[in-house]
Amino acid sequence: MVSISQSIDTYLRADSVLMGYLGGITAPTATTGRIYSMTAMDGCTVPYVVITLVSDTDTIEHFGKQDAGQGRVQIDCVAATKGTAIAIEQRIRTLLRYNRGTLGGLSIWTIEPAGRREAYHSDTSRYVYSADYICHVEY
Repeated sequence: MVSISQSIDTYLRADSVLMGYLGGITAPTATTGRIYSMTAMDGCTVPYVVITLVSDTDTIEHFGKQDAGQGRVQIDCVAATKGTAIAIEQRIRTLLRYNRGTLGGLSIWTIEPAGRREAYHSDTSRYVYSADYICHVEY
C-alpha cells in the first residue's frame, strides 16, 4: 500500500516547475530533485523540500467509507533566500490545495491546507516555509 507521504512525493516530482526549483527539471523521476522524507541529507544543497507524515488515522471506516482515513502531512521548503522558499511553498500549495483523484497511486478525496509557518535559522542562514495539509484518502 502506498502511504500518503509517498503519494505526495511521487506527485510533486512529476511537476517540472517545482523540479526546476529543486534540481530535477531535465527529467523528473522518483530520484531526481531534492525532495526528502522526514529529514534532509547532511550537507544537501538548497533549496530542498522535506515531507513528514505527522499523523495517519488509518481508520477502518471514515465518513461511512470502508478502508478510508485522514492523515496530516507537513511539508518544509528550505532555501537560502526568502523569495525562493516562498516560491517553492506556493507552488506546492497550488499543486496540492483541494486536489482529488488518484495522486501518486493513492485515491485522494481531498487535500486541505491546514496551516503555514515561516522561520529563519541564523545558524544555517536558511529560510524555512512550512505548511500542513490534511489528506482524506481511501486505501
